[in-house]
Amino acid sequence: MIRSIHRVFSIVLGHCKFSAVLVCSLAIVSCGIEETVTLEKRSHTVDSKDLDILSLSTRSAGLICPSNFQYNTSTRLCETSTEALGPFPVKMINQCLSYGGGEACRGAIWSRSFARSLRGSGVCPNGSTRDASSGLCIDRNNESAFGPFTEAHIKNCQASGGGRACEQLRWSLSFALATLPESETVEPDFVFPFAGPATADYTVPPRSFGSCRSNCSRLHAGADLYGPIGRPVYAVADGVITDFHYFYRGTYALVIDHGVFVVRYGEVSFNLPRGISVGQRVRRGQRIGSVGDLQGLNINMLHFERYTGEARGPLTTSTGPYKRRWDLVDPTEDLIAWPYPR
Repeated sequence: MIRSIHRVFSIVLGHCKFSAVLVCSLAIVSCGIEETVTLEKRSHTVDSKDLDILSLSTRSAGLICPSNFQYNTSTRLCETSTEALGPFPVKMINQCLSYGGGEACRGAIWSRSFARSLRGSGVCPNGSTRDASSGLCIDRNNESAFGPFTEAHIKNCQASGGGRACEQLRWSLSFALATLPESETVEPDFVFPFAGPATADYTVPPRSFGSCRSNCSRLHAGADLYGPIGRPVYAVADGVITDFHYFYRGTYALVIDHGVFVVRYGEVSFNLPRGISVGQRVRRGQRIGSVGDLQGLNINMLHFERYTGEARGPLTTSTGPYKRRWDLVDPTEDLIAWPYPR
């Protein structure tokens, strides 16, 4: 397994020194890139200026990437056609090390394909979680916040004396929170599909993702958010309704393409709110349905499935442990992090 990965991916080796801007306690990584270690047995040099932000004009969704890098709304990484820019969370680095990447794993630039393969499918890169109040991707194990950050956030950092350190993609968590623009705490990118907590813990069996079903002949493809019949269900993000179909025991499922991922809201009622139909756009926090009546059972719930959107075709299949399309992912981490809609 390791040998095959070595043939496919390359990682840039950076001789990195850790430093801190004392004025504002902003922990950063400054990497002078000297050589590229390729696991494909090819090499090229990368000049250290490639890590500088020469202009703040490369932006998407309000997030700023260094010049020569573009923000990818699907992977949520700063990328070129071949590379992805870090620093990356410790969990990703440790995964890289387990594949035999060595010190190259600690470099600031990885090959794009390798970074994508280790990033995970959550809103934030593997090893970091989305903070509900600030919207930042954070790793509390080493008290870090990961960018890219917004232009307003970077300007606040610079106004606090952060200088060029503000252009890096990892800040100390305390500094990131202290310089967060007030407007950025108002509206999160994603919200929980209920206006309050589910009535039972969806992180443990039998409600959790991956729990046994049908004597373990298949695994649970979503998270079950228990709630009474008729409880409102809300869109977790902006998106377009792509399907509405019968699902299970008298309930239905609504499928919404949210751009960065696809969600199937299962076990909802057939009766949808006015204006909710296939082809319609919905907004984050908009009511899209209600918990349905699971006939023959004494429990009711929203069955929440998430897909990366990389695949095409029916979500339910006859193959694989989950009997679902191959781009199915565990939604639990994000559900925990998302705030309730206002």
